[in-house]
Amino acid sequence: CPICPKCISINCFCLCCNKEIIYFLNESTADIQLEAARTVRETVGKGRLVFSFFCYLTTCMCDYNAGGCGRSGHLAMEKVMASPDIDVFTSPIGYHDRRIGGMAYAQACAESLMKRGKLYLSEDDSPTHLAELKPAKYPPLGNGQGWLAKDAEESLLILRRNLATMYCCNYPIWWMDIHGSGWFDDPKLWPEMSRFRATERRLMANPRPFEPEVALAMDVGSRRFVYGQGTGYRLLFQSNIRMAMNLGHTGTPYGHYLADDVLAGLFPKVKFAVFNDSYAMTSAKRREMRRYADGHSCLWLYAPGYIDLDSGEFSASAVAEATGFEVEVLKDVCFGYVFDNEILKRLGVPPITGPQWQDDSKDRSFPDTVYFSPVPREDDLVLARYANGNKTAIVIR
Repeated sequence: CPICPKCISINCFCLCCNKEIIYFLNESTADIQLEAARTVRETVGKGRLVFSFFCYLTTCMCDYNAGGCGRSGHLAMEKVMASPDIDVFTSPIGYHDRRIGGMAYAQACAESLMKRGKLYLSEDDSPTHLAELKPAKYPPLGNGQGWLAKDAEESLLILRRNLATMYCCNYPIWWMDIHGSGWFDDPKLWPEMSRFRATERRLMANPRPFEPEVALAMDVGSRRFVYGQGTGYRLLFQSNIRMAMNLGHTGTPYGHYLADDVLAGLFPKVKFAVFNDSYAMTSAKRREMRRYADGHSCLWLYAPGYIDLDSGEFSASAVAEATGFEVEVLKDVCFGYVFDNEILKRLGVPPITGPQWQDDSKDRSFPDTVYFSPVPREDDLVLARYANGNKTAIVIR
């Protein structure tokens, strides 16, 4: 590792070096996709569909890669999506809620892809009841998350749910037998495809766009500034994977979008936008977000705009510029918080007892963890306060 000329460091995980590495990895991965697609297009002509295994954005390997999400190679999406040589993007359904009673969220910014005239093809590589008899060579697809169906009936319920979800969202799905292990080698499973054929014909004869009123807005540019396995897990697992699951369990139709598309007004029917990872912004983008929030209901999960890309500094005033909420930066609180049940009662929400989430105030694994306390105005509803103090944690304005 050469000495960094900007900070005189030989540690390539310093901010400036790591930023350059991460930009290079994502841009070069995008360039390889584009070059490969262009070569295929020149070879086969315009009469064939060109597919790309890409766009793993909801999970985006945030808790698997040692370098964190920034090193995934999937964070130059706009560049790849603009390619005239790629017709279809494909990635598996989300990994973390496939069990009975779960839901099948997309890993891609599926609605942003469709808006650009691309097709999103979802891969269903769920382990059926045959998975233990015919194990795959890829251990994470075992039963660590309770995915495994206990019998053919449960397998059918899971496959049916996944098929129905894709039909609702207007994109296709295919069954992927990992490593040819034989997970679908049961004649009881295959009639499920034919049961959906009549629905498919109706949809194709009467096409309607999927335009949900709720958007999960993913900011791939901000993710380039999330380094390290532990940091990636804390910042992106909860805000991306858990939020995708939680929205699904409400029963509310929602779409997966790039945050910049939502701010640009490409989806005028969106009434509620969840900005789950908009950590890094320029002043121009912060003003754009603030304008958008004047006309839409918005939820910001954590640190929106806290990284000021104009100055290269952390900035509480930048959070206020993006959201309209002044915030106090806290260091001596825990991630647990307690709800005000009187406020919840006024909102028609059942009471929530005890501190929510974990008390990490003694966890020295993340000594630089920053918490934010929104400064409430007179008419704000303070839903919750941090558990080990009286600081505001969750506010509705």
